[in-house]
Amino acid sequence: MKLTRRHFVAGAVATAGLAAAGRPAVSQSKVTIDGWPSRPVRTIVPSGAGGPAENYRIYADHFREVFGQAFLLENQPGASGAIGSLNVARAAPDGYTLLCAANSHVLLAPLVAPKPAFDVRKAFTPIGLLISYPFCLIVNADLPVKTIPELVAYAKERPGQLNFGSIGIGTGGHLVAELFCKRAGIQAVHIPYTGAPAQVQGVASGALHFTIDTIGNSRGAEQAGKVRQIAVTGSTRSEAAPHLPTFAEEGFPGFELLLWLGVFGPAGLPPAIVSAINREIARCSQKPEVKERLLQAAYSPAEGSAEDFAALIDRELALWSSVVRETGVKIPA
Repeated sequence: MKLTRRHFVAGAVATAGLAAAGRPAVSQSKVTIDGWPSRPVRTIVPSGAGGPAENYRIYADHFREVFGQAFLLENQPGASGAIGSLNVARAAPDGYTLLCAANSHVLLAPLVAPKPAFDVRKAFTPIGLLISYPFCLIVNADLPVKTIPELVAYAKERPGQLNFGSIGIGTGGHLVAELFCKRAGIQAVHIPYTGAPAQVQGVASGALHFTIDTIGNSRGAEQAGKVRQIAVTGSTRSEAAPHLPTFAEEGFPGFELLLWLGVFGPAGLPPAIVSAINREIARCSQKPEVKERLLQAAYSPAEGSAEDFAALIDRELALWSSVVRETGVKIPA
């Protein structure tokens, strides 16, 4: 498979829903599968408003045009994504309740949980991958380092004096940071934050020395001269920031770890609905304006069938399981 790169405020949701419902459906191109969809489709995001899942709106607009019904987002944050995810897993597999989730929600969170809420392979039907994007190592701009080797040398001269942030124990950024510290042989104190904006601001203010976040999340602070982006994960450089080297280029192979966002249904979702949605994900991703919009936001549209997505999940489970074992990260019981 090729990988290239709280509920919303009630009024905003209502406005978006009414706007979508009020637009005339393109009847001549409306696609139905045994009568589906005959009413709006609810898509649950198991995290707060904002962030990468906002990109689903691009696809939701395309789905409305094709299927003739609104595809509405509903944010259900909590328990590292378990609350919203479980609500989808328990829904009827009729195509009217979908899940738009990142690998951190459906793969990583269960791996570090003392009692996993679900098994992603049994609880859901993979439909399609939307976007992928790398982790990015960022440091406070006043730190006298511009490369990973310089950061490692700086940290080794100050054992235990440096700290790093994350958006929570066992999240992707936390796991990558712990893996980096372990393989680099450095000591740094982990400080969890409540979200990506807060931890990036922590680095920008100097409260944190470094963190693992994303290109997009830290781009504003980088452009303001508050943080310095040093390197990205993945096997190749990011199209969104081709000037940034990969961890491997900086002497740290084995960091082919990416973040991604995908669409799922409850287990047992009819194959015809899966195929139809997957096909339209691909059609939407291939639009030049969509590619450009995603790239500008530091995301890459992903490619592949539902079967490809399922295979990716199997590979990712093995990969991240090894990271969890190596770092020893677990959420306390």
